[in-house]
Amino acid sequence: MKALLLAGGFGTRLKPLTDHTPKCLVPIAGKPLLGYWLEQLAEHDCHKIIVNTHYLHKQVENYIEASPYRHLVELVYEPVLLGTLGSIRAYRDFFDEDATLIAHADNFCLTDWQGFKQAFTQRPASARLTMMLFKTPTPWSCGIVKTDANGLLSDYIEKPQAAKEEPERFGYLANAAVVITSQAGLDDMCALQDQYDDLCRDYLPLQIGRANTYLNQGIHIDIGTPQTYALANRLMQKSDS
Repeated sequence: MKALLLAGGFGTRLKPLTDHTPKCLVPIAGKPLLGYWLEQLAEHDCHKIIVNTHYLHKQVENYIEASPYRHLVELVYEPVLLGTLGSIRAYRDFFDEDATLIAHADNFCLTDWQGFKQAFTQRPASARLTMMLFKTPTPWSCGIVKTDANGLLSDYIEKPQAAKEEPERFGYLANAAVVITSQAGLDDMCALQDQYDDLCRDYLPLQIGRANTYLNQGIHIDIGTPQTYALANRLMQKSDS
């Protein structure tokens, strides 16, 4: 399996922490967020990883150069961020295997990777990809998902603000922004017109009835605010104690 880790974001909501540190390198219990991704993927047979960079990219480059996983990583600097789908189009030739993992590296994710990969390999024949789900306490801040009896995506609503008033109506099952896709799925993504640049917003809603799902029973946190950043640190410090 190969992977694309999207690591170029500004981390605006985490300021001032990200004034001088790229979001993908903020420490969780002393380890940079990107380090958790590289460690887990390396342990689960991911043998080549593209990491895209933009904001404070030199720091990311220096981190990778000193990392024990540097032999796995190909860094790609984007002078202008291309968006998820733009990056997939730009690096399409790199992804030449049956399974490609695509993830936002500014999320903190601990999961059963073997179970996730198995869900992909055992997906229904009609499914082009398997998307990871998690349970969120704030459905208005996520892409909210419903699934059918077979675990296929049956509805997708991106950040429904009405969920602030009626969260039960929308539910708490959310898109984790982590997918494993087939070659056919990659071709679908690349076939979208260039103005569509976001995997979650522009592509996943088109996959109703065609995307398989996998529920992360571990930890999944969007490290997007000081509060969620503090939560991730508390959880990891507690697990280490």
